[in-house]
Amino acid sequence: MTLPAEEVDKSPARIGVGFLGLSLTAILFLTMMPVPEWQWQPEKRFDSCILCTRGAVPDFLENILLFLPLGAALAVRRYRLWSSILFGGLLSLAIEIAQFVVPGRDPSLQDIICNTLGAFIGFGIAHSFLGPPLAQVLGWCCEIWEQWKRPHAILANVLVCVSLLVTTGVFTLTGWLLQPALPPGPYLFAGQELDEGSTPLRIGANGDQDGFFKGVIDEVRIYSRALIPQEILADMTRPVGNGSPSFAPDLVAAYGFDEGGGNQVLDASGHGNSGLLEGAERVAGRFGKALKFDGQGAQVILPQIPALNLRSGFTLEAWIRPEPSASSWPAVIQKERDLYFLYAGADGALVPRGGGTFGGANEGVDAPEPLAYGSWNHLAASYDGSALRMYVNGRLVAHLVRWFQGRIDRMSVDNIQVRPGLIDTRWLTEVLKTGGTIRLSGTAGPTMGDKGPLLDIRNIRNGCADQDIVLLTAHRNDLVLQSFTVASALGLPSPEVRFHGALKGINAGSPLTIALSGMAGARSINVNGATYREPGFSLGRGWSVLVYSQYLPEWLGECLDLAWLVAWTFPVGFWARTRRVLLGAAVLLGGVIWWLPAVGMFAPPPPIQWVAAMLGLVMGIGVRCWMVESIAKGNPVGVVAC
Repeated sequence: MTLPAEEVDKSPARIGVGFLGLSLTAILFLTMMPVPEWQWQPEKRFDSCILCTRGAVPDFLENILLFLPLGAALAVRRYRLWSSILFGGLLSLAIEIAQFVVPGRDPSLQDIICNTLGAFIGFGIAHSFLGPPLAQVLGWCCEIWEQWKRPHAILANVLVCVSLLVTTGVFTLTGWLLQPALPPGPYLFAGQELDEGSTPLRIGANGDQDGFFKGVIDEVRIYSRALIPQEILADMTRPVGNGSPSFAPDLVAAYGFDEGGGNQVLDASGHGNSGLLEGAERVAGRFGKALKFDGQGAQVILPQIPALNLRSGFTLEAWIRPEPSASSWPAVIQKERDLYFLYAGADGALVPRGGGTFGGANEGVDAPEPLAYGSWNHLAASYDGSALRMYVNGRLVAHLVRWFQGRIDRMSVDNIQVRPGLIDTRWLTEVLKTGGTIRLSGTAGPTMGDKGPLLDIRNIRNGCADQDIVLLTAHRNDLVLQSFTVASALGLPSPEVRFHGALKGINAGSPLTIALSGMAGARSINVNGATYREPGFSLGRGWSVLVYSQYLPEWLGECLDLAWLVAWTFPVGFWARTRRVLLGAAVLLGGVIWWLPAVGMFAPPPPIQWVAAMLGLVMGIGVRCWMVESIAKGNPVGVVAC
């Protein structure tokens, strides 16, 4: 059965072209847009949802629904069944292959099967009893399009006004989303160095009932610096020794648990950091003897020792053989409370975790795979002042860049020095709202391929400091700024402002002074005396039709920015019938583009955006004139006089 042509007032082929184009555009947009990182982290995402990645609808159903319109459009275009199925399958295969390089996307054979099935079902719907109503709807759409292509004078002016209102609305919405919106707090400054405290260090426990380790622990080492992988591999095969000094540099404590008995655990590093044994049993270990913990109170306690306050870095190592237990956070090594730690499991799963507390903010890095119960595994967690790393059996399995590779020695807000940790929220809020200056001084580090924070102000919610209010990072030769906006409060990804070349020519070890100002509007940054201002207000930075992704290449983002402006101003040029209307529309557009950034205290738009807006008007006029010329040559495309 074929779709009845008589059900459609206009040519089915022309209707099918438009329908097919819309279907393909929707499919490519929804499947190829990079997914924000917070949505595709393994512990947060729902399987491999091709549309929203949030699990609102089962993945297979979303993939079927996505290709339904494509199958119907192919039916309208008079494609045969097998051609439609082949078209849908090959398109899905191409998309899945391309998704290998798209951040956050997860290609799978299931997606291809479901997409192809969706095209088949859509083709069948178009050839079922739903075919005539579908054709009728498409016919109405075609009629509306024909009327819009050649409107009478009143309708043309109305369409120009509607275009101006829509463009103004998009600009206004974007500007509103980019406005600063500070949550209630409390706030804290995250720091580069680990916090310190006069608290004990525990092996096999963390001081909570939910933190006792069950199993065997052997060969514990604590270093005051981050070891390189080769050193960790060497430690895996080298026993600590029976209390004899170990001359490894920066080793502050080492325990082989080979004492003959008693309740004392001797430190083999030579520093005398011995511990007290409570409830653990001496058993055969990985090398010699080890300690078996019952998961109900057995532990080794080291009293508060100044040498164990590790500020600039650490490496924590141990051989463990875990057993099933009720503990959700079984600790192997922990300096209370979480000043630095190595856990065998986290949040109820036997997934190793290592990290520490920085300015009151607990940060850690998790291994991607759980351990097996009853088998020996070597765990190591390290921090080098820039990145946290997690090793399992000598292999680096996870890392987190949490700071840039230089040093920040002093921070001040409006010339008042601040330190990592909690800060007066009301005072800081007023400073940020009034555009006060935040200054950083320290030493530059080497160029970083990953973003390394220099300034990180966070909001504490539900006891966790996991919401960035102001985040300034170093990335290659650029400085990248993110701040909390209305969009952030609505759950949308917050845009980033990139100051190009701000770190260019500053060598590692050189003095570094940064002054950030204008947080309430047009932001600027001064680096060693050179000032860099925020790029002008743009739709590409925001959410034209509520779409934004910071994973796009910079050049592509700028191209999309210009394309948005062309798209929003094109209809005005297309429908404006007289020079007077066109001139008035151009003046209004210029006012919107200039006035809105001024109201929002943003920097004025760069000249290229004015060019793009005018290009949209000119393109609209050009297309209209081309259509008029086609009419004059006998090709009745239908349009008002040029």
